[in-house]
Amino acid sequence: MKTNEITKFLKKHKNQLLIAAGVVVLIVVVWIVVRRRNRNADITLKTDSDIQNATGTPITQSLDFAHLAKRMWDATVSYHTIPWYVTLWPTGTNESEVYAVLESLNTQADYMKLERAWVNYYESQSWIIRNLSYQAESTLPAILTSELTKSELTKARNILIQKGIQPDF
Repeated sequence: MKTNEITKFLKKHKNQLLIAAGVVVLIVVVWIVVRRRNRNADITLKTDSDIQNATGTPITQSLDFAHLAKRMWDATVSYHTIPWYVTLWPTGTNESEVYAVLESLNTQADYMKLERAWVNYYESQSWIIRNLSYQAESTLPAILTSELTKSELTKARNILIQKGIQPDF
């Protein structure tokens, strides 16, 4: 008897329920986009000259920051996938690659530019990867604190501090 009542209700209010579901989906999508943009606003607006002026150190021109960001992404957000973004299983964090990327930095400006390159690489990923994947951290400090243990974070900090770089994680 209750199943019949539910079926009648759903048939009677089908259009209203579809509209309500669509509104909820739209609200969630807008919330995710706004949250991501607000979190990244301070990083994505900085130019190279802004970074150099803020840190008082030069950016190492021989470094390919887009490549370093991709290496860091691959080391922290690695998945075995097949085409069309079907995730099979996470592979875990490659700490030695994280350390190698951090070792390649020379100045505070390099670190800040890597942070910006991370956000740019993150933003270049599909919406599915950025928002629905196992790991969807949009900033470099967030991904490092999420993926590394306390002792691994300490090691990563020490690599940077020895070079005079003050990390923000």
